[in-house]
Amino acid sequence: MSQENQQYEIFQKRQKNLLEIVDQQLSILEPLEMKSWKSNIQKVKERILSERFKVVVMGEFKRGKSTFINALLKQEVLPAKATPCTAIIHEVKWGESPKGVLHFIESEDGSIRNPQEVSVKEIKKHTVIKIGQNHKEGIKNSPYKKLELFWPLELCKNGVEIIDSPGLNEHEIRQKITTDYLSTVDAILFVLSCEALASKSEIEFIHKNLIAINHEEIFFICNRFDIIKEEWEKAEITEYAINRLAPLTKLGKEGIFFISAKEALEGYLTENNERVQHSGVPPLKKQLEKFLATQRGRLKIIQPSKQLKNSIYEARRTIPERKALLQTDLKTLEERYEAAQKPLGKLEKTSYNIIRRISNFREDMKDLIRQRAQKFYYDINGKIEDWVEEYEVQEGFGVVDLIPGKTDTAIQKIIDEVNKHISEKIDVELNNWQNQELKPFLESRLADLKTELDTQASKFLSQADQIRLEITGEIITNLEVETDIKRSPIERILAAAGALLFVNIATAGAGLLFGFEEMVKGLMYQIGAVIVTTILFGSNPVVLAIAIFAGSLTHGAGVVLNITKKIKKEIVKKYKQEFHNLDRSDEIATTVAEQLGKMEKIVEQGLTNEIQSITEQVKSILKEKEKGQKNVDKKLRELEILSKQLNQLDSELDELIAEVALP
Repeated sequence: MSQENQQYEIFQKRQKNLLEIVDQQLSILEPLEMKSWKSNIQKVKERILSERFKVVVMGEFKRGKSTFINALLKQEVLPAKATPCTAIIHEVKWGESPKGVLHFIESEDGSIRNPQEVSVKEIKKHTVIKIGQNHKEGIKNSPYKKLELFWPLELCKNGVEIIDSPGLNEHEIRQKITTDYLSTVDAILFVLSCEALASKSEIEFIHKNLIAINHEEIFFICNRFDIIKEEWEKAEITEYAINRLAPLTKLGKEGIFFISAKEALEGYLTENNERVQHSGVPPLKKQLEKFLATQRGRLKIIQPSKQLKNSIYEARRTIPERKALLQTDLKTLEERYEAAQKPLGKLEKTSYNIIRRISNFREDMKDLIRQRAQKFYYDINGKIEDWVEEYEVQEGFGVVDLIPGKTDTAIQKIIDEVNKHISEKIDVELNNWQNQELKPFLESRLADLKTELDTQASKFLSQADQIRLEITGEIITNLEVETDIKRSPIERILAAAGALLFVNIATAGAGLLFGFEEMVKGLMYQIGAVIVTTILFGSNPVVLAIAIFAGSLTHGAGVVLNITKKIKKEIVKKYKQEFHNLDRSDEIATTVAEQLGKMEKIVEQGLTNEIQSITEQVKSILKEKEKGQKNVDKKLRELEILSKQLNQLDSELDELIAEVALP
C-alpha cells in the first residue's frame, strides 16, 4: 500500500471515529429533549457523510489543464490533445463504471432540463469549443452548465473530486469559478506553461481571486517543461518560477512543480514507468494527496468536532438543570413556570431588539454601500476619457486597411484593443475599491456591530440564566458545566444556531476556532464574489454599429493619420452615453444587504433556540412528573448515566482532536 493511501486510510479512520462520536452524542441529546441541538448535530453528521476533497485545476487557455488531469487519472478521459478548448466545467468523480452526465443551464423562462447521460465517447462533441469558434462564443453558446464525469479511478475512490475549468481568459469564466467553486475547494492547482510563465494576467488573478479569499496554499504546475531543451535555460526558468511564484503560496518552493503532462499521460498509456517518473507528475501527485489527507483532512475533522464540543457544553449545562427540575415538586414547578411567563416575555423582547438592531444595521449598510458604489461609478466615469486618450494603440491603422472588406475588420481590432484596455483599468479600480475601501469599511462596521451585539447578547443570556434560576430554584454551579471553549456572548448564541455549519473551510482558513470572525470572513467572501460578477459591465460594454461607424470615420482627408483618434473619440462618446445604464449601485447594495441578512437569520435562530430550550425543558419535565415519582426516580438515574456517558464522550473527542492537531 502506498504512503498516500495510508494517509487516506488514517483520515477515513478518524472520520469514522468522529461519526461514532456523533451518533453517541445524538443518543444523549434525545433523552435530554435538546431538540435544536439534536437538529444541529444531525446536520453535522450529514456534512461529514457528504464531505469530499475538492480539487480545482485552473489556468488560462492552452496551458494543458485537461492533459494534466488525464495524467493524474492515468487515462485519456477528458478531451485534450489537438482539440481547441473545453467550453464548460468538468467535475470528475468516482463511479463504478464510466459515464458522463451533462447538466443544463437555466433557460430564459427559469426552467431547467433534466440532466442528460452521455457515453464517454460522446463527451468531446458536447464540451469543447469548435474549431474556428472563439473562446467567448464557445462558452456563451454552450447550453450546458457542467459535465459530471464518473470514472473508476483510485484517486477519486479516496473521496477526491477534480474540477477542470475552462481557461480563465474570459470574464464569464472567472465569475463562475469565483462564485460557484472557490469558497468550497480544498486544493487549487494552477497550471502555467513554461513557454510564457507567470504572465501579468495570471498573477493578477491569483492575487485578486485566490489569495484575497484565504487560498494561501496553492500548487503551481509549470507545464511543458520538456520543451525546454538547454539545461541552462531550465535552470533560469526554475529560478524565475521560484522567485515569482513561491511568495504566492504558503507551500513555498515545495508548492512549485515542473512537469510534462503530455509525457506523463503517454507514459501511463504505454506503461512506460521511466517516462512517467521523468515527467515530474508522480512527486506532485504524492504531495497533493499528502496535503489533502493531512492538512485539509485535519480541518474536516476539527470543524465538526468544535460543533460537537459546543453541544457537549450545552448538554453538561442541561443535565443539572433537569435534575433540579425533576427534584422540584409538581405544584411548585407549575407555579414557577407560570411566574416565568412574564420574564420570558421580556426575554423575547430583548431578542426582538437584538434582531431589530441587526436589521437596522443591514438597512443602514445598504444605503451607505449604495452611496459608495455610486461614487465609485462616478469616479470611473471621470477617468475613462483620460484612459482612452493616454493609451497608445498597438494595432494601428494603415493605408492597406482602406481596402474594401478590410476596413471594418481593422477598425474592430482597434475598438476591441481600446475596449480591453478600459476593461482592465476598470478591473484594477474595482479591485482597489473593493480591497482598500469596501472591505475595510465593512469589517470595521461589523467589528463595531459585534461589540454592540456582545453587550446585548450578554444581557439576553443573563436574563435567560436568571429565568432558569427562578424555575430550578438553585444556581447551577456543578463543575460539569465548565469547559475550555472560550466564547463571547454572541458566539454562544451563534453556536446554538449551528453557525459553524455556515462556515466553509476554504474561507475559514487554517485556524482551529470558528466563531464570529470566521462567519464574517465567509460573508465577506460571498459579498466580494457577487460584487465582482455584478459590478463589471460584461465582456463588451460598448456595442458599436461597425458599418455606420466605419463609414463616418473613413470620410475626408487624412484618414490614415486621424482614424485612430476618431475611433478613440467615438469610444469615449459611446461610453459617456451608455455609462448611466451600467451603474449597478443598487445591485451592489442589495447584495451586501442580502449577505448580512444571512447573519441576521443565524442570530435570530440562535436566540429562538435559547428561549425554546427553556420552555421545552420545563414542559418535558412536567410530562415526566405527571407520570409519577417512580418515573421521576428512573429519569434521575438515567441522568447520572448520561452524565458519565457525556464525560466519556468528551474524553474521546478530546483524544481525537489532539491526535488530529498533531503536525
